[in-house]
Amino acid sequence: DGAGITIPILTSDVCLGKGDRNENTDMGKDYIRLAEKLDVKYVRVLISPNIRQEPVDTDEAALRMRILCDYAKKHGVTVLVETNGVLADSDVMLKFIESISRENVGVLWDIHHPYRFFGEAPEDTYGKLKPYIKHVHVKDSVMQDDTVIYKIMGKGDIPVRKCLDLLRQGGYDGFVSLEWMKRWNPVLEEPGLVFPHFMEYMKDGI
Repeated sequence: DGAGITIPILTSDVCLGKGDRNENTDMGKDYIRLAEKLDVKYVRVLISPNIRQEPVDTDEAALRMRILCDYAKKHGVTVLVETNGVLADSDVMLKFIESISRENVGVLWDIHHPYRFFGEAPEDTYGKLKPYIKHVHVKDSVMQDDTVIYKIMGKGDIPVRKCLDLLRQGGYDGFVSLEWMKRWNPVLEEPGLVFPHFMEYMKDGI
């Protein structure tokens, strides 16, 4: 408690549009109960494990989302779905999130995916999803052929500063988290170098 560290969100591996419904919803409920115990407001879910677009059953995904939101309401938790896969298209995400029709539903805006995979301008993504954005992931990258090459903040071509400016101007008061998953991508630079750089990058933008 004295360290001044806050856990803003639990990022589950629940995939709304893939896998067994019971297995996924049970996992989501486990995360929701844990979030309540830890006094964490949000639990993240995905539409699919693939960051790029792939076929999913969005009707099934919406059903699972409603089940989780209804369960989470009893525990004081909000369920956030990330802009990945087909939901990195902000038009598809907006239609999806509005179809849930629950107060405790929201969007985790991973600023990388709508821009990188759908060519969306930050103004367009933010303009559509602003009322639902509760948490933000940032990372930077460049494309080499058809491969995403992740870079330390400011060394790629993702318009990170523009996204941060939009959030600030729009009154966003939530967390902005660097996503740097060396566990899944061993060639990434060491977190001990990347995270201090990210802190300085964020300070420079304030």
